[in-house]
Amino acid sequence: MRMTLSEQLLKWERHLLALLIYVLPVHEAGKNILWGILVSVWIWRCLVEKKWPHVGGMDLRICLWLAAGMWSCWFAIEPQAGWKGLWDMIRAAMLFWIVGSHNRSEEIRHVIIRHLVLSTALASMIAIFQCVWSLQVLKTYPPNVHVELRSVGHFNQSGIYLAMGWLVALTASSERRVFVRPWIAKVTAALIGLALLGSMARSAIAVAGFATVIILWKSRPPRWVVRLLILGVVVMVAGFSASSTIRNRVLFRGSLSNRIAFWQSALDMAESRPWTGVGLNNFRNLHLQTIEPWNYGTIDHAHNLYFGALGQMGVPGAIVLLALISSSGAAIWKQHPTPNGGDAIVFCTAGGVWLVITLVGLSNTTLHHEMAMFFFMVMGLIPGTDARVMNAMEPSQNKSGENTLK
Repeated sequence: MRMTLSEQLLKWERHLLALLIYVLPVHEAGKNILWGILVSVWIWRCLVEKKWPHVGGMDLRICLWLAAGMWSCWFAIEPQAGWKGLWDMIRAAMLFWIVGSHNRSEEIRHVIIRHLVLSTALASMIAIFQCVWSLQVLKTYPPNVHVELRSVGHFNQSGIYLAMGWLVALTASSERRVFVRPWIAKVTAALIGLALLGSMARSAIAVAGFATVIILWKSRPPRWVVRLLILGVVVMVAGFSASSTIRNRVLFRGSLSNRIAFWQSALDMAESRPWTGVGLNNFRNLHLQTIEPWNYGTIDHAHNLYFGALGQMGVPGAIVLLALISSSGAAIWKQHPTPNGGDAIVFCTAGGVWLVITLVGLSNTTLHHEMAMFFFMVMGLIPGTDARVMNAMEPSQNKSGENTLK
């Protein structure tokens, strides 16, 4: 039977979504091009089906978050930089509704999770190779070498992305319906874990370790998972003990006192511009006083998700951000497995990603660029949330494109 236009668009959309997941951490331009095509196809399908997102619950908070960003852009010190920041927010948020519109079965959720794990493992393999190449071939000075994902960039940002990928991989490894062949789960988890340690992103590694303990406590993972974790701890302790470079990176480079200066500047700006902030992507316009009283410096971001929102979007933006975080946390908690329902794999996957964004956000800016895109895709996987913005397709329609993400 010939597919309708809606069914064809749905099939193309799922192929594009899968391709975007793989390109996301490895190629900046390709990611943006694929995103544009994917959104265009999604809007086309919405027009054909005459079904649009229903604003309520978690997606209402996302709309308010975008509105707060737009409001701050009108009053930004550098409007061009502000609108670029809003584009970054829109690019991430759209994936929530796109993934949510496909979130119609457990099988689809497992397929998307599998692609997220495989894509992160592929990006990790490339990043590890580049790191080894820099050390062995280019003879780069060791303290300057970290594992960095090609599209994500800076090792702290790459560490945040890898921490989310690690927790998704850890959860998927204990669920045979995600990876039927155990060796694939082992290889992908090992690659992502090694890359995460190689990033030396301290906050990301610490939060990933904390979330790992919770996941292991709430589930019964295979023995190989426990052995892999023990091996990772041994490698980390051995490297810390044997390398003065690693000890210096962990103990002495970067400090809380520097970050407190950034946060104090954000508070000062919130007092002077409480309703609009300085504008998205404008944190560098906050002057940071240095040791000399008349000498001021600048920095690109607040190294804190919450103070960054306060300084750039003002009090309304900070409130909306907290509402978005609490709403997504509540939606995740509803998936806590009980005798009456819940989804363990979604609970652990989305919960781990949520912990990385919120806790690492205490010392770094987490909800932007590829990290935000990863976050919103995973949030779109939560069943029963308002991310499922489309009405269920007719059974005959559903059969035509159900497995095209595989």
